[in-house]
Amino acid sequence: MVGGVMATPKYQRLPQDPPDLHPLPSTPHTPPHHSPPGQLSSHCPKLSRYKMVAAMFVVVVTMVVVAVTCLQWRHPYLLQHSAPLSPPSLRPEGDTGRKCNGMAHLRYSHTKRQLPQCLIIGARKAGTRALLYFLNRHSQIQTAGREIHFFDKNFHLGLDWYRRQMPFSFKDQVTMEKTPAYFVEAEVPKRVHSMNHSMKLLLILRDPIDRTMSDYLQIMDNKVKRHKPQVAFEKLVLDQETYEINRSYSAIRRSIYVRHLQRWLEFFPLSQIHLVDGENLVAHPWQELAKVESFLGLEHQITRDHFTFNTTRGFYCFRTADVDIDSCLSKDKGRSHPSIDPYVLKKLIEFFTPFNHKLFNLIGRRFHWQHWT
Repeated sequence: MVGGVMATPKYQRLPQDPPDLHPLPSTPHTPPHHSPPGQLSSHCPKLSRYKMVAAMFVVVVTMVVVAVTCLQWRHPYLLQHSAPLSPPSLRPEGDTGRKCNGMAHLRYSHTKRQLPQCLIIGARKAGTRALLYFLNRHSQIQTAGREIHFFDKNFHLGLDWYRRQMPFSFKDQVTMEKTPAYFVEAEVPKRVHSMNHSMKLLLILRDPIDRTMSDYLQIMDNKVKRHKPQVAFEKLVLDQETYEINRSYSAIRRSIYVRHLQRWLEFFPLSQIHLVDGENLVAHPWQELAKVESFLGLEHQITRDHFTFNTTRGFYCFRTADVDIDSCLSKDKGRSHPSIDPYVLKKLIEFFTPFNHKLFNLIGRRFHWQHWT
C-alpha cells in the first residue's frame, strides 16, 4: 500500500480453470454401415491368421508343382543332367526354349541370355530349318526362335541388342542362332570373327542344282502371295541372249559354295566349320545329328528311335512324346520339284562341275550328289 492506496502488482496471476471433473459422454453406438446396391463396401472382413497362412501355403505349393511339371516336360537336362534323351522328355513342336505350358519367356534361376557359341550360317534352302528344328530337341542346346540377321542387316544395333534376342540358357548350354544369309554375305565372316574368334559354325550343303530349284520355288511362291507375275525357271537361269548360265541370278550365285566358303576360311579354320550333308539329313537325320553333337562336344541324345518316316510327306519326322502324332516341319518344307528342261539341266551340270571339284578339294571330302555320282 502506497499513500493509503493498494498497489497493483506488475504481473497478476490469472485464476486457473477448475479441473474438469465430468468426463465427456461416451460416443453412442453406430449401427453397421451398409453400402447401397451396386457399390462395394469399404469394410472387408478380416482373415484369420490361420486362413492367411493356409492361402499362402496353397499358392506356394501350386507354384512349385507348376515349376516342377514345367522342368520335367521342357527341360530334362535340369533334372537328369547325364540321362539320355527319351521320348517322354522331348519338347513339343514350336518350343524355342522360352515357353512352358503357355507361359511365355519363362526364365529359370541361374540362367541368362548369352551370345551364341554356334551359328548355322547356311546354305539357304539346303535344310537349315530342319537342322535347327532337330537340334532344338537336344536338352543342352538353346536356339533363337527366328532368324536374327545380326551380322548382315542389324550389326549397327550392337552386341547388347543381339544378346537380348537370345533365349535364356545355362552357362554350360550351347546357344545357337540360324541365319542362312550369313554364308553368302561378304562382310559377315569378319564381323563374326570380331565377336568370337572361337565360334563354331554349321554349314549344310546339298546338290547345287536342287538347291537352286528350291530357291527358285520359294521366290516364286512369294511372288504368288504378292500377286506378282511368275517367270519360268529356264528363263531365269539362262541368259536369254547367250543361252549360257546366268551368273547374276541370285539363286545361281548362292549355289557356288566354294566361293563363299573360301571367304569364311580367311577368318576361321576348317576345324571350326562342320559341314552337314543335306541329302543324308533327309535320308538318315540321326546320323548327321550325331556328328553335330560330337562337333559341339555334347552327349549323344538324339537317336534313330526319335524319328518316324512320314509316307505322305516323304521324309522323317520327329516322334512326339506320349502321343501318336508325328512332329513334322511345316507344309511349305520339302516342296516337290518340277522337271528341268534337259538342255538347261545339261548346262547347269557343266557350269557347277568345276566349282564342285574345287569345293571337294578344299574340304577334303566328296558329297554324293545325284547330278555328280
